[in-house]
Amino acid sequence: MKTFEKICEDNYGRIFKYILGMTGDRACAEDLTQEVFLIAYKKKRKFEKHEKPEAFLYKTAKNLVLAYFRKSKREIIMEPDENISDKEGDIFQQLCKRHEEGIEIEMYKTEVIKHLSEKNKQLYHNYYVEHQAMREIAEEMGVSEAAVRMKYVRLRKEVKRIVKDLKLGEL
Repeated sequence: MKTFEKICEDNYGRIFKYILGMTGDRACAEDLTQEVFLIAYKKKRKFEKHEKPEAFLYKTAKNLVLAYFRKSKREIIMEPDENISDKEGDIFQQLCKRHEEGIEIEMYKTEVIKHLSEKNKQLYHNYYVEHQAMREIAEEMGVSEAAVRMKYVRLRKEVKRIVKDLKLGEL
């Protein structure tokens, strides 16, 4: 059985990359990665006895990222920051800013989806439209849940690239 320190050492880089892929923000990823390992440390006994400690880390990372996005959404909608450049931040922030400016988000969403491969359109639809759990999607695809999570990380990167290429974040 691996020690707490060894598990953390072996997984720190992967958790950081996972969070960075989801947020697209290096500083945020660094902060959230530290938080993941702080939570693991606080729950050290439970963590060390966990059947799959790596899964515990990824689940914690996912929950922290979701909480970060919920908080960001609230802050953006309640107090839009006029000093933030459209070229900064993630797609969600860009589209929220556009919405605040009265520009139709659905048009952008439709335009971005048109540029996705059929495989990525299906992934998008299963998770964001049908609200299927990662576990269900993995079972349908006949792959591991971790593989599906990485597919969604790559999907987010693809969406970011499309938004950049279409210059949707520029005035």
